Amino acid sequence: MYRSLIFLSVIILVFAFTSCSKDVKQQAKVTSFKILRSDNPHLNKDYEGKIQKFNIKIDASKELFKKDLIAHVRYIGDTIFPPSKTPLNLNKKISFSIISDSLSPNKGTINEYQLYFNSTRQKKIYKKRTRQKNQTNISPPLIVAYFPSWREYTPSPNSKLREIPAWINHVFLAFVKPEMRYKRGTLDLRKTGLQLHYPRTMAGKMLQNSIKILHKRGIKVLLSIGGGTYCSNISLNKIHFNEIKAMVDDLGFDGIDWDIEPNGSFYSVGSRKNVQLYVDIIKKSRRYFPRNKYIVACAPAGVGALGGIHHNDPVSPFAYEKRNLRCKEPDIFLKKNTYNNHLNKRISFYGFRSTGHMIPVFKKVGYLIDIVAYQGYNIGTASDRHILYDSYKYYGNKYGFKIAAGVHVPLEGWGPFFHYDKKDVARLSFHIHKSHPQRPEDGIMVWHLLRKETFRNNNKMSRFWRKINYYFTNESRTNGYEFLNIADLIFKGQKVDEALKNTKNYSTVPFTSISKLKKESIQKRWNKFDYYEKNDTILYHGRKWVSRSYSYHNYPINNQLNPWMLIVK
Repeated sequence: MYRSLIFLSVIILVFAFTSCSKDVKQQAKVTSFKILRSDNPHLNKDYEGKIQKFNIKIDASKELFKKDLIAHVRYIGDTIFPPSKTPLNLNKKISFSIISDSLSPNKGTINEYQLYFNSTRQKKIYKKRTRQKNQTNISPPLIVAYFPSWREYTPSPNSKLREIPAWINHVFLAFVKPEMRYKRGTLDLRKTGLQLHYPRTMAGKMLQNSIKILHKRGIKVLLSIGGGTYCSNISLNKIHFNEIKAMVDDLGFDGIDWDIEPNGSFYSVGSRKNVQLYVDIIKKSRRYFPRNKYIVACAPAGVGALGGIHHNDPVSPFAYEKRNLRCKEPDIFLKKNTYNNHLNKRISFYGFRSTGHMIPVFKKVGYLIDIVAYQGYNIGTASDRHILYDSYKYYGNKYGFKIAAGVHVPLEGWGPFFHYDKKDVARLSFHIHKSHPQRPEDGIMVWHLLRKETFRNNNKMSRFWRKINYYFTNESRTNGYEFLNIADLIFKGQKVDEALKNTKNYSTVPFTSISKLKKESIQKRWNKFDYYEKNDTILYHGRKWVSRSYSYHNYPINNQLNPWMLIVK
């Protein structure tokens, strides 16, 4: 009898133990999941996940997430992986595991929760920015040409802007003022800062037509803002983003490019004030120019991604502490940017005041930038400039932007000068080409497309070159077209020596009027707000007219002073 009672008691205890364990297991679940704007400043608002069985759903159809998110998780159970407020990497499958048996944790059950966003649009953006290797629709390498507006004259026959060929796939039109003024719908460029040599009343319409021509060839055209000339007193409250947006939309630009050079140089771009200005400008630009429709680019200093004294990233392989290991050079040349010595190949890049100025910018808004066209010139005499591209590539892989390595047609404006040669451009292009399996859209930028190598580019420095017996022939040694042609040939598979032989074998497009390009019908009716070029024909009050010259706002009247001539009564 006694043994029976003991046996019955053991059975009751085991049953109670297992039922208690089951109760614990049933309680193991996530109770709330929140993503707060206070921990993720790039978000528009706070988000709370809906928990359905083992799925966490977040409805954020208009949100643009970056790679990492900090979430707050509350749960019932014993252990959760990962813990609350741990940064979640969106590049990986996200699961939350709860072990739910406190009495025997080694035998506990595991409940996994899947996190996903209820937005197909967000998935596309995320895939495009973080998994470029898996894309099948990849654009060709960047061939970026800065185009000087002050070198553009009235079209037909001498428009240099309309002659740009399709193998140059991005054109940055330079420059407009950051504080430019423009009224939507007017096409009035007088207060923008552009220096086009167009008739004042027709300038906007003519530029609009030029952009249409380039679009027909598949060329993207960006409006470049700032530069060394227009950044003397730049500040956020002086920038009229809504007016920049209006001009971009009216004229048909594909986006904007920020060339922020405070007081006309990169000397103070790394100050705390100017770094914050850079961040605010990129953040606000993205708000006005959303990624699915516009490109946001920037043109920082070539040394902007290397670790510097003022801005450093210890985790980066290009950190300031790793400079000697990376460059294999002593610090004796660190701040001797003008010291022309064969031993100084890279180390002096780490000694500029602007070194590292983009590191804090990338950490805050790098995920908002589409193209970084860094200026790999005017940075002293160090000759091995591949390190500049490599340092930007590190952050490009991290934040998803494309890179155009900037080269400069001699002579440089600051010295003693590194002389950019065709061979240097070819070597740099080949170095970038080797990265194309991982980064197929990286390429080359040139300042500027119409620039030719001549002393006139820098009269003050001509004496320096004459001292070392560096003379120019009557014909220019190189120009912006040749630099980009070398890069394009190498990106298409030619070897360095072969590309150098074919430097001058590039094509431009003869001027074509917008009417011929569109193959407009002769029956097109005259419109007061359309721009017409020479030999354009229209229909007005049942009669056919031909334009003898440029016409805008001119009523067709049979008068010798009128640009229109009646051809069919």
